[in-house]
Formats: sequence, C-alpha cells, structure tokens
Amino acid sequence: MKRSRQIVLVANCILNPNAKVYGLVQSDLKNSIIKDLMDENIGIIQMPCIEMEMCGLRRWGQVREQLDHEAFRNRCRKRLKPIVQQVCDFDKQGYKILGIIGIDGSPACGIHFTPTGDWYGEFNSELNYSDRISNMQMEPAPGIMIQELETMLKRKNLTVKYYALNEVDLYENKNKIMQALRSDISKEGE
Repeated sequence: MKRSRQIVLVANCILNPNAKVYGLVQSDLKNSIIKDLMDENIGIIQMPCIEMEMCGLRRWGQVREQLDHEAFRNRCRKRLKPIVQQVCDFDKQGYKILGIIGIDGSPACGIHFTPTGDWYGEFNSELNYSDRISNMQMEPAPGIMIQELETMLKRKNLTVKYYALNEVDLYENKNKIMQALRSDISKEGE
C-alpha cells in the first residue's frame, strides 16, 4: 500500500452513523463521503463524539447553548489533544492536512451552522414544548468542539480548511467537498 501523505479529520458520526442522535441518520456508509475519501486514498482521522461520551446514545437533540459550558469544553480539549498531536506530527513530516469535515446542524461538530435556542428544563405537562422547539434555529457559528479544535490548531500555527456536510442535501454536498479536496490533493505518494 502506498502512502498518499494526505489526511482529513472527520466528525465521528461520518464514519460511525450509529453515534448520532436517534432519528437523524439519513444515509448509510456505502453512500457516505468515507467511500469517496478511501477511493482517493486519503487518510482519515476520526474525531471523538463528545456528545455521546457525555450523554450516551439515548440523548435528546441539543442546542449550542447546552454544550457551551466549561465541563464540555474541557472534555473537548482533553479528547482533542492527542488528535492535535497527531496532526502536528503529520504536518511536521510533510503530510498534507486537507481539512476537517464536520456536520452542519450539530451543536458540537457544526462548521458553518449550529442549532441555537431556548431548549432546557424539566419535562412536565405545564410547559409548552412546541414553543421551545419553534424557537430553535440555525445560527451561523461553529459547534463547540469544532471551535475548540480550531483554537488548538491555531495555537500550533496550523491552518486547515473546514468543510461541512449538510445532511439535507448530502449527495450534492459531499460531491462539492470531494471536488474541493481533489483540487488540493497532491499526487506525490510514498
């Protein structure tokens, strides 16, 4: 096997859709961007799913405000530290870090958009949840984990491109990402 010397980082659920909140899986692995990355011989580093680590599989969908606290950010930094170390070593050895692929609409892994809203509190019959749900919207901001990763990489003087999968139009979106990655791919292998 030849080394492509090209790496991408991907949100955990891109490689493992089972980590997603129930009800959000729209595609299977055979149609995912992972196959396209493998076809191009691009190395893949899977980022952790901090939401699953802290809340498990049976979690509710969350908004950015619920994750924007010091305990969640600390966990992100702790879990991302060895990944940033790997990225730095790859970079130092001349590998090309093609980018980071996140999931728009994720409060942790969003790149361009993350959900925001007044979503918290006790479950009881006196609260009007339809009002709270209708209050949620997509804000043009990164998810908490992506924000922490970006800060950590900047501290190491590493600049990378960020790409967002949007599961509403996954097929067209993944093709645009692959087109952008292909334009950056160096054809030098080991």
